[in-house]
Amino acid sequence: MNTKLHAVTDANGRPLSFFMTAGQVSAHIGAVALLDDLPEAQWLLGDRGYDADWFRDALQAKGTRHASHVGGLGSSPSHTTNAATGAVAVSRSCSDG
Repeated sequence: MNTKLHAVTDANGRPLSFFMTAGQVSAHIGAVALLDDLPEAQWLLGDRGYDADWFRDALQAKGTRHASHVGGLGSSPSHTTNAATGAVAVSRSCSDG
């Protein structure tokens, strides 16, 4: 069994909020859970699991631009550099044992 930690950090990597799910659960569940707690930010950098049209639309409504993990849809290395000025959403899987 494993878990997935969905976290929002500031541009310096300091944690702002967390949400934990089972490892097999879609990142979209974590995105929904954390969306209302996202701070105002110019950019949001997330891994590929957060790359969805509905999520980009929700971020755009908040005035935030979305940059996916390099290799995801709509991303580029320059977006990842610029994303450091805003909030960062990440997803990590952890084994328990």
